[in-house]
Amino acid sequence: MTSSISNQPASNVKRNLLFIFLTLFGPTLPTLADDAPPTVEQTSAVAGDAERTNDVNQANDVEQAEEKPEATTESCLIEQTNAYRARYNLKPLTENKKLSEACRKFAEVMARTGQLSHYADGRSPSSRVSAAGYTWNSVAENIAYRWDRKNMTNEQYAQATLNQWINSSGHRRNLLGSQYTQCGAAFATNPQTGKTFAVMVYARPGN
Repeated sequence: MTSSISNQPASNVKRNLLFIFLTLFGPTLPTLADDAPPTVEQTSAVAGDAERTNDVNQANDVEQAEEKPEATTESCLIEQTNAYRARYNLKPLTENKKLSEACRKFAEVMARTGQLSHYADGRSPSSRVSAAGYTWNSVAENIAYRWDRKNMTNEQYAQATLNQWINSSGHRRNLLGSQYTQCGAAFATNPQTGKTFAVMVYARPGN
């Protein structure tokens, strides 16, 4: 005997359809995972990854900013000297590398010997400038020493040194010399004594 679904009772038809469906597809419905849109949880995870990436980038930016080197004590001293000269309507001094090299070598001599003197190396300021290869028309030199180098930032230490010179008439005269157009500066510290020596030269180049 043959039978068709249409001739069976409705309950039998439903059972037969369910049986056929489960036979073909199994107990669970098929899903198209590759084509399914991301769930809310997946979207949140992507956003979280993006936020973590931004946090890492921001941390790197902060780290790079913190690693930016502090301005040297020498550059701070020159900048502060020019700010002081500007109060008296004087032109700023530009740094000359030969003058700064002469200052560096002399500061190292004073730091090594512990002697604060314009003649600590047996030469005069003008002789040291000439030996550095600088042709000068006029030249002057300020020197100083302090003990508290490690307790200050470069900017603070430069300002403290400048204040020593400002408070001395002879040093102040060199700072405010209208004839000078260039300068050099250097600091050197004796690691055993902790004493730091400063040298600054003011000059006008010759022909």
